[in-house]
Amino acid sequence: MSRLQKLLGVGKGYLERLPPVDVHKLLRIVLMNLPYIVIFYVGNKLAWLYQYCVGDSMIERLMVLILNFQMAFSRILPSMHKNELLVGITGAVAVKLMVYMKGKNAKKFRQGVEYGSARWSA
Repeated sequence: MSRLQKLLGVGKGYLERLPPVDVHKLLRIVLMNLPYIVIFYVGNKLAWLYQYCVGDSMIERLMVLILNFQMAFSRILPSMHKNELLVGITGAVAVKLMVYMKGKNAKKFRQGVEYGSARWSA
């Protein structure tokens, strides 16, 4: 056993004790959350660019941001400053909540049954 394994407390047979990974379930989770990851990334990049825009008012800074939009994506990695991370997380959570609320308020249609029929009621 190496020093690193001793420090981490990982012994022989550790990998055998791990539960099996369901690849299809993991792939489904990643694909379901991919839009929110993209929203986080774009929000993070735009917040980074807004920090570096020059202007006296918010409107001037937004105009500079729109003109230099491609500059935000010149580096592929997101910004790790707390303000930019917070903007990205807030945007992703807001969209997730909107989708959740829209799903909760959706009408429940039944296949092959007229909506509003007597069979639909309690």
